[in-house]
Amino acid sequence: NYRYRIYTHLDGLGELDIISITTDNDGHLWYASANGYVGVFSDDKWLTSDALMQDFRSINRMVFYDGSLWICTSSGLVRATPAPETFTIVQYNDFYEHFCDLPANPEVMDVDFLNDTIYVGTPYCLTYAHIDSDLFSADAWDTAAVWITIADSSDTTYIPRGINAICVHHDTLWTLAMSENNEPTLFYFSDGCLHNVDENYEDHMTWDLISLDDTLWALSFHRLRYYDAAQNEMREIAMDGPFASSYALVKANDTKIAATRYGYAVLENDTLHNYLYNAPVGSYVADICFSDDGTAVMATHKQAVNIWDGNTWNQFSIHLISSYIESGDFFDSVYSIFKNIWTAAKTHDGTIWAGSYGYGLLRILPDTTCEIWDATNSSLTTSVEGNDNYIVVSRLRVDPAGNLWMACYGSQDNAPLKVWLADNLDDSLGAI
Repeated sequence: NYRYRIYTHLDGLGELDIISITTDNDGHLWYASANGYVGVFSDDKWLTSDALMQDFRSINRMVFYDGSLWICTSSGLVRATPAPETFTIVQYNDFYEHFCDLPANPEVMDVDFLNDTIYVGTPYCLTYAHIDSDLFSADAWDTAAVWITIADSSDTTYIPRGINAICVHHDTLWTLAMSENNEPTLFYFSDGCLHNVDENYEDHMTWDLISLDDTLWALSFHRLRYYDAAQNEMREIAMDGPFASSYALVKANDTKIAATRYGYAVLENDTLHNYLYNAPVGSYVADICFSDDGTAVMATHKQAVNIWDGNTWNQFSIHLISSYIESGDFFDSVYSIFKNIWTAAKTHDGTIWAGSYGYGLLRILPDTTCEIWDATNSSLTTSVEGNDNYIVVSRLRVDPAGNLWMACYGSQDNAPLKVWLADNLDDSLGAI
C-alpha cells in the first residue's frame, strides 16, 4: 500500500470538495474547490483565496497554461496569475463572459489548448478562438456542436448538446458530449466539426477525459474506460472493489493510480485494485455516539455509518454493502435509508442500526444480513398523518445495559420514545 496523508480545513483548505489539482511552472501545487476556493500548497500547508467564492462563482475545472491559471466557473472563464508569495495568493486578471452567440456569462465546463487555439466546453456546445485574439469579444469565438434531432409529424427540431469535458490527445481535441437519453458520448474535433467515436459508448456518468501514458482515458463515477484506437471502441477496466468509480488518474513510479469514491486504486494486470482510506465516508456528520467499549459510531448525512474501533474506521454504505444485497425493491429501500440517514448506533451484540428520515430503520447484523423495520413489520409508527409508512427515526442510543432507545419524531401513536430491551433486540414488535 502507498502512504498517504489527508488534508482538511485545519491545513488551510477552504473547502473539502476538491474539483481540480494542477501545478505551475515553478512546481507549486494548486487546487480549486467546487464552491469557489483556489489555493496553493506552501510550507506544508495550504494557502487559500476566497475571491471567487465571495463572487458566488462555483468551479468546474482549473488548468495551468502559458503562465496562467484558467478557471472554468459557473459564470464564464477566468484567467488568473499565480502569486503564491503574495498576500492575495492569486491575481484574477481577466473574466471572459461572452462567447460567440451564446448567452452572456455561460457556465464553463472545461478548457484546453491546441495549436494556438483555446477550446472551451459549455452546456450549449464547444466554443473556440485563436489564443492571441481579443477573447473579450464574442466575435472572436466560433462554435461547434453535437445535435439532438427531435422529429414529429409536423416539424424537426435540432437541439445542441453540451460539452462536459475536453482533452488534447495525439494532437487531436477530444470531447465528452452531455448525454441524457443514451446518446453517443465521445467525439473528436476536426475541420470545424465534432465527429462521433464508438457509437455504442454511452455513459452519462463520465465526467472527464485525460491523456496519460499514450492512452485516452474516460473517468466515470461508475467505472474507468480507455479508448482502443485499433478497434475504435471504449474498453472498461475491471475493478475488484465494491464501487468502480474513478475521479482522477495519475502515473507515479511507473504505476497508474486512480482516485476512487472511498480511497485509491492501483492498476495492475488490467485490473484496478482498491484500497480504502482509514477515514470515515461522508462530509457532513449527522450524528455521533459512543459505546462502553470506546467504539465511536458516526452517521454521515446521505452517506454512511462509520465505526471507529480505536485504530480503524469500518465503513458501511450502500456501495460498500451492495454485494450482500440482491437488486430489486429491497435494495432500493436500503438505498433510500442511506440517502436519508439521520442517526446510527451499535448494540452490544455487534448489530449496527441506522435510522432514517422517512424510510424506517436499517438493521445490519454481524454477518452483513440486512433487515428493514418500518410500520408494516415493527413497533414503529408513521410520523405523517395520511401516510401509513413514513417513519422518522431521529435518534438512536444504547444505554449501559444494552437496551436500544429510539426517538421517533412525530410518531402518530403518541409514543415518540421507544426502547427495545437487550434480550429482545430480535423482536421487531417488541418495543416497550
